[in-house]
Amino acid sequence: MTNLKPSIIALTCAFAITACGGGSSSNDSTPTETPLPTPTTAPELTEQVLNITVIDGYLNGAQVWLDLNNNSVLDAGEPNTFSSEGGIAQLVITGIENVQQFPIVAKAIGGQTIDEDTNLAVATDFLLTAPAGNYLLTPITTLIQQGIKQGLSIEEASLQVASQLQLPLEQLSLDYIALELNDVATVARTLIRLGIIPSTSAQAESEQWQNKHQTTLTKVGSLIAEVKSSPTNISFKQKTIIINQDGQPELKDDQDGDGRWDYYDENDQLYSVDNPPSVWPDQADRHPTEADACSHDTWNGNNWNELKWN
Repeated sequence: MTNLKPSIIALTCAFAITACGGGSSSNDSTPTETPLPTPTTAPELTEQVLNITVIDGYLNGAQVWLDLNNNSVLDAGEPNTFSSEGGIAQLVITGIENVQQFPIVAKAIGGQTIDEDTNLAVATDFLLTAPAGNYLLTPITTLIQQGIKQGLSIEEASLQVASQLQLPLEQLSLDYIALELNDVATVARTLIRLGIIPSTSAQAESEQWQNKHQTTLTKVGSLIAEVKSSPTNISFKQKTIIINQDGQPELKDDQDGDGRWDYYDENDQLYSVDNPPSVWPDQADRHPTEADACSHDTWNGNNWNELKWN
């Protein structure tokens, strides 16, 4: 037993040395440092500016937005701005990809938005739009977009509108004011005046509401075709289209461009407040040589209502 003691002591010491890391270099006891992650930069948000033109006449002060969910409503988070002189709106888009797949909507605000044809505020609200990727908004492009919402392709919707209104297909999405396309301009103003263009988002989204105007659209188109085929080469400049007492459209003189027709006597003398007739016909202009904001006639589908708003 005496002879085994040194061996036991030696083993005990060896275990102790091993457990304490004895015999290793001092470098082995230094902990390895974990490298810090490389800082990353947040992806830069892309910004682009869409140049949009809003026209009945050029509309100054219309609210314009990118309709991300295609519901004709300005929702929270949708880029928006107001149009300025010449109907121009610069819409700044940040962090939205494939912008061209969303339609633009513009709201003309009654009593606020200025129609530069007359330099007067429009009488009532109305909404203009165009197919996605198109940045010229007119009453006619609005009809095309309505067709698309009903399931037509842009080609089908454009052909339908051209056929109904008897207008050249290639002119439907043009700036008819800058190009002096008087027939197109007259039709566009008529669409607003007859209430065919929606005044609310609910109307813009209602297929039933859109369908009820198809007969009127066809009648207006027939009148356009008739006038164009006339051998007298009637000009559409300073003209307006009204719905007469028989429910038929008529082309009338409108030298001040306010949408109300000029009323002449049997000697071609122009009636006015200074030279009044015994009875004023519906829709006739009391101030035919000067657009004014004293009243505005609107068609409700059955008859004309004269709205007083200032």
